[in-house]
Amino acid sequence: MAKQSTTRFTAVSGKDHPELISDATAYLHLFRTLSRTGAESEALFARRRLAFARRTALGKNQILLLLSAADAFNAQMKTLDALPPAVQRTVEARDARAQVIMKIVAQLQLALGSYDASVLAQHVNTVIKPTIVVYVPKP
Repeated sequence: MAKQSTTRFTAVSGKDHPELISDATAYLHLFRTLSRTGAESEALFARRRLAFARRTALGKNQILLLLSAADAFNAQMKTLDALPPAVQRTVEARDARAQVIMKIVAQLQLALGSYDASVLAQHVNTVIKPTIVVYVPKP
């Protein structure tokens, strides 16, 4: 018989507590939004991701940097996404994913420069984080 976990979880809403949503989680959501979904045609994908990227208030050249970072994210995540689901849920896999994300974010911020990096961070904090709900163990 399988042992059931007795750990209880509580939901943390980014709408109520955006400061409790990690940057890695928020950028994961941003990059996933800028990724291809299911059976999306190339034309639909290009239009959708460009429309979403424009919401960040970045300029045309900075949007290209953001989309390039999203593509780098997708390439890096293919390895982690190929792991069995039970392995993907481990703390080690979650930490590895966060490290990859934050490395890509650091490279993106450097390429953007301080002003545009702050514009993107403001978008992440005010638009992306409020849409996220995470579940954390109850203390």
